[in-house]
Amino acid sequence: MFLYFGLFLLLLLAPFIGYGLFLLIGYWLPSNRKHRYEKEGILVGIGSNGFHSEFVFPLNPDKYNWQKKLPLLNQNADNLAYQYLSFGWGDRAIYLDLTAWSELSWTLGFKTIFWPTPSLMRIVGFNKWEEKDYQSLFFFRVSKQEFNQLCDLILASFSLNHRLQPVRISTSKFNKDNYFFEAKESYHAFNTCNIWVNKILKKSGIRTALWSPLDKALLYHLKQSKATDVPLNKT
Repeated sequence: MFLYFGLFLLLLLAPFIGYGLFLLIGYWLPSNRKHRYEKEGILVGIGSNGFHSEFVFPLNPDKYNWQKKLPLLNQNADNLAYQYLSFGWGDRAIYLDLTAWSELSWTLGFKTIFWPTPSLMRIVGFNKWEEKDYQSLFFFRVSKQEFNQLCDLILASFSLNHRLQPVRISTSKFNKDNYFFEAKESYHAFNTCNIWVNKILKKSGIRTALWSPLDKALLYHLKQSKATDVPLNKT
């Protein structure tokens, strides 16, 4: 009786134990171990609010013209004055229904992790760090080739319509500095927002974690690679 119960319990816990092992291995082991940041390269940032990580770019059309790549951004003339754009990929319901992480319910959290859900892309234009809820922010410099590869991979995450244009999602819940677009792939425990950032870094040849469902592994390898930690007012 106890033997069968033990076997049942082991089978029940096996997926969680396996996930935890992959989490630890992916945290410590680096991908693109020999990569080094450029001293005079193009600036790239990664910001995290403690759960969700995303890319941050100083807006510089000479390096990569996002307004040309994403014409829908031009619907807001104010974006020409932005100093930065952030790009994040994540669960559609969490992005559109929540304005703060404190609003996340157990039901939505459970569904997001254990069941594949629709995703979207979110772009935010801003000028000061205080406008974002970052708890950590790192910048580093990459080569032009790495930068173009990174940006092209971000662009490839957008779903396109029959005219091969990104599909804008309208919402009145956020201010005009937030842009939402339809995205490819589903969100789940093995494909989180942090895994999305990590995959793009890996495919661009930039050092990062082997696997990173949580933001902590990303931040750890940014520190190990001597990325610049931007001081933030976290009080």
